[in-house]
Amino acid sequence: MSPTLELDLERATGEAVRETLRHWLTYADKPDADLVSLAGEFGPLVRSHVGKRCDFRESMLAAVRRVAEDTPREHIDTINDFYQQVTDLHIAGCELLLSIAGKLEAKGLTVEGVDELREAIADYRRWKDDLPDELLLRHGPVRRRLAAAVQEGLRNPPAASDWHELFDD
Repeated sequence: MSPTLELDLERATGEAVRETLRHWLTYADKPDADLVSLAGEFGPLVRSHVGKRCDFRESMLAAVRRVAEDTPREHIDTINDFYQQVTDLHIAGCELLLSIAGKLEAKGLTVEGVDELREAIADYRRWKDDLPDELLLRHGPVRRRLAAAVQEGLRNPPAASDWHELFDD
């Protein structure tokens, strides 16, 4: 499946989820809303939603592992752009769930899953930040340059130091 088709599917799914969450965010403000039921549904829903992030991470890592030394930089950039956009979709969904939780908590209801949502958002952001480096470390020219730097370091070891001096006080 090409990244463009996959991204289109992810966008469509993500937008449908976000639209539904926006509806429920508005619902939480209605005076006749059954917020107790909503709060009761919230924990299992969040666990299901954030549980899928492990599959997403595995998909991302599989894409990184498929990058070979001869993979063109443009293709690596396409993979990165795709996963950056999809990660943003996941973060937006989690943030909408947090907004709903905030409304429920403001009305005095106990809401389960808020910590898991925050953890998921942190995971997604960390993965998003790390992805460009993970991809580039698989790129042939980068790998060759790193290997040369390691070889140079091994040929020219650092000067000896007296690390005990650091603790003399």
